[in-house]
Amino acid sequence: LIQIEKVIAYASRQLKIHEKNYTTHDLKLGVVVFALKMWRHYLYGTRKERSRPLRVRTLVIKMGLNLPKKILEAQTEALKPKNLSAEMLEACSEKTSQRKKIPEWKWEKITMDFITKLPKTTNGYDTIWVIIDRLTKSAHFLPMRENDPIEKLMKLYMKELVTRHGVPVSIISNRDGRFTSLFWQALHKALGTRLDMSTAYHPETDGQSERTIRTLEDMLRVSVIDFGKSWDRHQPLVEFSYNNSYHTSIKAAPFEVLYGRKCRSPVCWAEVGYAQLTGPEIIHETTKKIVQIKIKIQAARDRQKSYADLKRKPMDF
Repeated sequence: LIQIEKVIAYASRQLKIHEKNYTTHDLKLGVVVFALKMWRHYLYGTRKERSRPLRVRTLVIKMGLNLPKKILEAQTEALKPKNLSAEMLEACSEKTSQRKKIPEWKWEKITMDFITKLPKTTNGYDTIWVIIDRLTKSAHFLPMRENDPIEKLMKLYMKELVTRHGVPVSIISNRDGRFTSLFWQALHKALGTRLDMSTAYHPETDGQSERTIRTLEDMLRVSVIDFGKSWDRHQPLVEFSYNNSYHTSIKAAPFEVLYGRKCRSPVCWAEVGYAQLTGPEIIHETTKKIVQIKIKIQAARDRQKSYADLKRKPMDF
């Protein structure tokens, strides 16, 4: 799927047995039907063009050949200082400030996304629901099944998020079918939460949260590979490790920003030079896994930084 000449989504599937006997023409039509079924919601509300007679269309083309040039000249003239009104400048200033508005309180504005197609665990989990606070960058990683009904997701949302942090003011999410369902929208309307559906060019999408989700997806997929079919049992350790790792954008760990103090844990004691605990084996094992996860988090962030540096061009002033 392409938007403004850039790819925003991919989709594919294997041919069924009977489809292998189709002609090329029928296969191409099948691709069109497949795309319309998957992305038909993008067509809602669009205008339908009515075909005009050939003579009328030819006349419109002849008259409109110079139209792009006229539009460009009008736009250039409108942007000259003498033609800019005070009201227009004030409106532009207000729009800019709205886009950069920072949340006023913790877990007031959040971002959420799904990481799917993971190896299925013994409990049947194959998806991670990632929920991030846009202010503190703290996050929750909730194991679930990709085919879980929206009612089950809502119970998980109330249990893991609302009972801990209260009802958020706004939620930024992609256009996943679960987030666009009438049940999800009606419930959040009743709770007083604003839903912002993000696309690749949504003006209110928080860039830092988007980068955080990409880093988390990279890190979580690596952790899932390491832990195999038991990754859901280690998910609390992954969440703990992320929330206690230094975050560049907030100059601290999310846990410290959220609670106003550093987290006290065996890992912290070892880092500051205290004697390592000699107690139960589970503490040693947990500490070892947390250290491994923190290394993977840093590696994922380094990879994302290297990708960004490749696209960034040095500017001379």
